[in-house]
Amino acid sequence: AQDAIFRFTSTDYGQSWSDPINTFAVGAVAPSGMSAAFKPNGDIAVFWANGNLIMGRRISGTWENPPTISWSTCDFYGVATIYHPYSTAGDWLLILSGINRDSEDSRDFFMLWSCARGDGGAVPADTWATLKPIASMSYESGVNQRYQHPNLSRPDALPCFFISFSEVTAAYSYPFLSHSLLNTDFLDFLWVEPEAMDYSSQYGVAICHHGSTCIWLSAPDGVWRAAPSTTYDEVDLSEDVLRIGETVYRYSDRVVIELRNELLQYQNPGQGDLSPLRQNSELRLSPGYRTTQGIEVSDGPTYWLRGWEYTSAKGKGTFVLHARGGWELLASWRCRCRWHFNGEKKNSEEASFTALALLRMFVARVGLGISIISQSSILDSYQPDFTVFANVRGRNTVERLLAMVTDVLFFTDGEGKIKNPLSTEASSYSYGGDHSLFEGRYRSFPWDINQIQALGRDPTSGAPIDMEALGRIFEITGEETEDWREAEVEALSGEIEVPTNCGQEPYDVIEITDPRAGLEQDKRRVLGLALTFHPQRARYEHRLNLGAV
Repeated sequence: AQDAIFRFTSTDYGQSWSDPINTFAVGAVAPSGMSAAFKPNGDIAVFWANGNLIMGRRISGTWENPPTISWSTCDFYGVATIYHPYSTAGDWLLILSGINRDSEDSRDFFMLWSCARGDGGAVPADTWATLKPIASMSYESGVNQRYQHPNLSRPDALPCFFISFSEVTAAYSYPFLSHSLLNTDFLDFLWVEPEAMDYSSQYGVAICHHGSTCIWLSAPDGVWRAAPSTTYDEVDLSEDVLRIGETVYRYSDRVVIELRNELLQYQNPGQGDLSPLRQNSELRLSPGYRTTQGIEVSDGPTYWLRGWEYTSAKGKGTFVLHARGGWELLASWRCRCRWHFNGEKKNSEEASFTALALLRMFVARVGLGISIISQSSILDSYQPDFTVFANVRGRNTVERLLAMVTDVLFFTDGEGKIKNPLSTEASSYSYGGDHSLFEGRYRSFPWDINQIQALGRDPTSGAPIDMEALGRIFEITGEETEDWREAEVEALSGEIEVPTNCGQEPYDVIEITDPRAGLEQDKRRVLGLALTFHPQRARYEHRLNLGAV
C-alpha cells in the first residue's frame, strides 16, 4: 500500500467542498510535512517532506508527476512555502526543517533552513537556491528532539514560526518566531534570533495576513489577531534631563540619562503618557544647540532601553535610564549551537558566505541592518572558514570576523555602518580654530608588534602560503593586514576635549590645531567618543579618543 495526497476544491469560499481527489502518490514513507502556495496566475506548487523533499505542480490546470528532490546530506521533515512575485516573475520561498548529516566534525545537527525554488524571479526557473541555516541544535540518535512544523507568511517582514520540540529531561514543545529584516530580500538571509512564545503546541501554529491591516495566528486551541502599526508613539524627555553620559568605543556603546523625578512623574513607565517608555524601546539621542535659527538638532545615535533605576538622596529623586547600542545588543546575543561556514567539508547544497555576508547575518540576529560607507576589496569576496561557537557572545564573534579584514563597524542611526579606514582619507572636520579646543593630550609610542606571520592557501591554486615579515610594510592580497593597521593607528594616540560636535561619528578623520602642543592641522582619527551633558554644571562637551590616520 502507498500513501497518497488528496485535494478538495471549493467554488463558494469554503461553504461546500468536492469529494477527495487522489492527486499524488507519496510512496511507502508518509509525509511528515506539507505546504502549498499559489502563483498569481492560478498555478500551484505543493511541497512535502518525507526524508526527501518532493514538489508537485499544477500548471495551466494540469497536474505534473512530482519529481523527488534529493539532497545527499540532508533529511527533510518539515516544509513551509509562499510564492513571492517580483515585477515580472517570482519564486517559491521555503523554510525547511530536518537533519544535516554531513557536518564538519562528523556530527549531525537538527536544522532549520531557508531556501528557494526558482520560477524566473531572483532564482532561475526550475533551479534551487542553496540552503541557508536559520537555527540549529545538536542531534543524537535515539534522542527525541527536533524542529518541526515551520510556517511562513508575507507581510512587510517575513515572519517564520516553527516548533522546537524535545522529550529530553524537561519536555517542551514551543513555537518560536523569527522574521527577516524590513526592506530586505528573503535570499539575503537576514533573520533575527528566534524567540519562544509562552504557549505550548505540538502541531505548530499558522500565520496569515490581510494586506498590511491584520495578521492572524491560529493553533488547534486558539486564534490571535494583531493589527500591524505603521506609526509609533513617542514621548519627549528633554525638559527633565539632568545629565547625559554617552560612551562609544571600539566594541562598546551605551548611554545613561538621568531625569528629575521630584513629582514622581516617572513612577509608572509604560503606562498612560509614558506608554512608549518600556524596556527595549528605541531611544533617540539628538544633541543640538540654540542658534539664531532657533533650536537645531542632529538625528543623533539610536539606543535601546535596557532598564531603569530610581534614586533618592539629599531630598531629591531621580529616574535613571540605561540604554545600549548595537555593540551592546550583540554582547547580549549568544548562538545556541555551533555553526560552521565555508569549511572544507561544507555540503554542496549549503551556501557560501563572504565576510560581509557573515557580518550582515550576525548583526541581523539582533534586528539591525548594515549600510556601507566604504569597504575593502576583500570584504565582499573573501569566504573565511569560520566557526561560530555555542554560547559565545555575538560581540566576540563579530570581533573575530572583523580581525580578518581591514574594515571597521560602528552603530548609529539605528543600523550598523561599515567603513574601510584608509590612511589617505581626507579630514571631515577641524578643531582648534572656529571650533574651540578645551584640552588635548597627544601620545606617541612604539608599535606593539614588529613581526607577523601568515599561514594559509592560495585561493586559486590551493598551494600553501607561509609569509613572514619584519618591519612596517607587509601586504596580503594587496592590502595591509588588520594587525599592522591597528598597531599603526594605536601607536599615535591621545584625546581632546571640545564643545559638543553634533555630527561627530566614530572613525572620522579630523584636523587638530593646538599651538601649545606644536600641532598645526595635524590629522587624527576618532576611535571613540564620550558625550557629557550636565546643565547644572554648565558642561556640554565631547571627549574624543584619537589614533593615527
